[in-house]
Amino acid sequence: MLIYGLIAALATMLAKKIGSTLNSFVMTGWNLIIGSVFLFIIGLFMGGTLSYINWTPLGVILLVILAAASAIPFSLWYWCAQYANLGEITVYKFIMPISGSLLAVILGERFTWPLACGLVLVCLSIILINRPPKSFQALAKSRKQEKESA
Repeated sequence: MLIYGLIAALATMLAKKIGSTLNSFVMTGWNLIIGSVFLFIIGLFMGGTLSYINWTPLGVILLVILAAASAIPFSLWYWCAQYANLGEITVYKFIMPISGSLLAVILGERFTWPLACGLVLVCLSIILINRPPKSFQALAKSRKQEKESA
């Protein structure tokens, strides 16, 4: 998870930099192609083969739908990254494990206490990061007023 966070942060910063000269959909396409080649090679080294794939028309259609379901949100993400403050929007990438966990539960996975605690912590982190910061002067002033009124 830490490695993913580091790579995702670097990719988003790079996308913001490159995005001014390259369309976000093109950038996402190259990102997914290069990533899939690396994952394919790693899979082969780990003993994977293509002999178990049964290419049916329905399977190909589902593969295209899944590719689009992956490519479109990332394209929109990189498009938003070009125009928004990265520090404010990067926290929304943590919605991916939330939605993935909830979809897994919908599809029959067990909802456990560790999963519930993790989801609560992720939601709290999103809320805390997006709260408007209090300046030190305002915080000191409010504490001083609390002491005077007590």
